[in-house]
Amino acid sequence: MKPSLLHLATLSLLTGTALAAPYASGLSVSGSTISFILNESADKVSVSLNNGASTLNLGALPAGTHSFDSAGATSWQIIVEKAAPPGWRSGTLQQISSDANPLNQFVNGRGVCIARSPKSRAFGRVYVSVGSSGTTLTGRSVPEGIYPLNADLSATPLGTNPLTGGLNFTASTESPYRLTAGDDGTLYIADWSDQTGSLYATDADVANGTNLLAGPVGSPFPVTDTRIHGSIAAVAVAGSLATSDLNLWVIDEDLQDDRLATTQSQTNSLWEWRLNAEAPFVPLNGPPLRLSSAGITFASQTADIVRSKTGTFYKTQRRSNGNESGVFIIDSTGITLDSSLTSWRNFKGDLTLRDVFTETVAADLTDDGQFLAVLRRDNAFHIVHVGTGLFDFNRYSLLTTTPVTVAARDIAFDPAGNVYMLSSGNQLLRVFAPGGTSKATTGSDATFAIAFEPLPPPTPVITAVTGTPNAVVIDFSAPGASLADFTLERSPDLATWLPDASAQFAGESPSFSVNAVGITPGSKEFFRVRRLR
Repeated sequence: MKPSLLHLATLSLLTGTALAAPYASGLSVSGSTISFILNESADKVSVSLNNGASTLNLGALPAGTHSFDSAGATSWQIIVEKAAPPGWRSGTLQQISSDANPLNQFVNGRGVCIARSPKSRAFGRVYVSVGSSGTTLTGRSVPEGIYPLNADLSATPLGTNPLTGGLNFTASTESPYRLTAGDDGTLYIADWSDQTGSLYATDADVANGTNLLAGPVGSPFPVTDTRIHGSIAAVAVAGSLATSDLNLWVIDEDLQDDRLATTQSQTNSLWEWRLNAEAPFVPLNGPPLRLSSAGITFASQTADIVRSKTGTFYKTQRRSNGNESGVFIIDSTGITLDSSLTSWRNFKGDLTLRDVFTETVAADLTDDGQFLAVLRRDNAFHIVHVGTGLFDFNRYSLLTTTPVTVAARDIAFDPAGNVYMLSSGNQLLRVFAPGGTSKATTGSDATFAIAFEPLPPPTPVITAVTGTPNAVVIDFSAPGASLADFTLERSPDLATWLPDASAQFAGESPSFSVNAVGITPGSKEFFRVRRLR
């Protein structure tokens, strides 16, 4: 007789619903009329006028453009609230964009970023770069260039045609490449091509572009003494030209300390460019400072860089064999603080494990610096807590999307923590929600804040049970959990439950199993898996 099992968990499948963290963006003022864009539907939208002197209740609103009369108020805050089921914050995949929206369909997409600073008039705007012209499988013609979208993924007043800012992006499929939005609204464009490799910038409307780095563009290796940079794969930004405090940190594929050396030894190093305070204009003449050469420096590969507001860098490299780190954490002086391979092996207690971040192609950081999203080449992405400045795999999950294809390209967070994933493999820009109850406030004083209520841990969901007369194996799913989060309890009668100290748990988020042994053949026992945190 096999032991009986009590299955106390249920699975709720949530599809086709809007579960985003909504917020007000795209603010504009016309007389006393204030207009804003909701990226997603909201349960409640209210406006606090003159620091709470009066309040407008706009009620529940759908995604899109809305407005209110400020009635002469000199200050206001738009407060957007929503209670949504769990998303990536709980290790659950919740897509909130529509694959059927033609404006989300891109062939040869290369980069995506969101204007996250409320100081920018483009706050909330989404930018997508396309490296070469083509037609999607759905028939949408997508010429090369940069595509701005509103936060709700609708067309901006700039139209639906690609923009270039007058820059030449026709020589290569890697131009334009990755994008970064500065706090003042400037759009920074990395060019990873050999023909026009450099770093460019345009205004928020992608109308007027300029080359930021002096010398000839393009990137032969070695760069020789005629060039001061090579192909630029990614850029992190602080300050601005307007305030004469612009700092740039780039991944340069070709530049080395010895520009004449014919052997690659500093490939994809992290370089810092600073604006000359005595001559605060571009192009920058350098020379740049090599800050770090963490990673594989003897061969080219896909790489990315993200910088926190406190100056910590997260550098990625695409490696497939698992014996090298896919992500490095680097401090502001260039010292490597952590690497994913070492951290993962130490966390799991097994020095033979493959790196958790194999096939990494891109990464981005939440605005508060707490969570890092790491994009895998097959359209899956990891979320890991990095709020301490190191990898915290106790708060880690892997989220897989379909279809599984190669050529995932870029990943980005918006100000509210929604994840944007761009793939030329599935020819889509997709958005995934953080989930939970959120309250976002956008102010007339160019401020933004969002708060989430703590989420209860998801209930383990039993997916399979196998057994012998003396043992039973229970397979279960628990997104966002770790092995230390569970206990197995046994009961002879459903009334008294006792922990099973001999239970052996295995697996990693979201799939786990537990082996219960020492069962007396012919006995009747009940089991339940409980999540402790």
